Amino acid sequence: MIGRPVEARPAATVVLLRSGVGGVLEVLLTHRPSTMAFAPDMHVFPGGAVDPGDHDPRHRARSEIGAEDAATRVGGDLPPAAALATHVAAIRELFEEVGVLLADHLPGADLAAARARLLSEPAAFPDIAEALDLRLRTDRLVPLSRWVTPATMARRFDTRFFVAALPEGAQATLVGDEVAGQEWSSPMAALDALAAGRLGMWLPTSTTLQQLAPADSIETIRSRLAPGRLGAVEVDVLTDDVTRIAMPAGGGVAGQRINAYLVGREACILVDPGDPTGPGLERALAEAERR
Repeated sequence: MIGRPVEARPAATVVLLRSGVGGVLEVLLTHRPSTMAFAPDMHVFPGGAVDPGDHDPRHRARSEIGAEDAATRVGGDLPPAAALATHVAAIRELFEEVGVLLADHLPGADLAAARARLLSEPAAFPDIAEALDLRLRTDRLVPLSRWVTPATMARRFDTRFFVAALPEGAQATLVGDEVAGQEWSSPMAALDALAAGRLGMWLPTSTTLQQLAPADSIETIRSRLAPGRLGAVEVDVLTDDVTRIAMPAGGGVAGQRINAYLVGREACILVDPGDPTGPGLERALAEAERR
């Protein structure tokens, strides 16, 4: 008998960008240790699960954007408090894993000591924010995408991907045991390394790199991203090149859903879409553009 799927835990990921040599857009990839329970030995973007402390009400006064704005930015399908907690989790995880803090802080603040405390006390971020008088720059997080781990997996996450620029003067550094290595790379160079077998990635990472590859600057990416939902359309990635899209109101009948299949990567074919609704067709086109 097939059991019920494990509930997906809310999570946040930050796609950190910088302008590299010659102005080439670069993205930070971290290498997960082979001992990790989830995605071992994979190259990923910094991120992790939303923790209870990310919901601490003190964050509301320290966030550059309000909870309602946070909910709007991620598409309106999260309650305001949960949306803001997701933004806070993104900032906390980025600081914890690579030492980059998207926040204004007191002059002379000992960020290294704050990070060391966070690594030893994961629930201490609200207190750290108070001690350093942090202004959480949640406004610098630009929502990019949402990925949900397939229902067949034992560990599942409902992850919001954000894009953010590396703050001026900041450097990514390795501390702790959650990251075995890190590297800056252009999206295309990282994809080439994946194709050559030098890097391991899951589909959300490689697809995100494909999304970013055509852009020549961080501002170009920002200008192409806008908040808002594409519609109540369910998407299930079956393989690297086959995606099932459950479209509402199939054949023009309210309440009826039909399965369409998007096949291919660089060139895609939409199979059996019936008479797709506006949101369904928009989602299919969006999925095709992500490849």
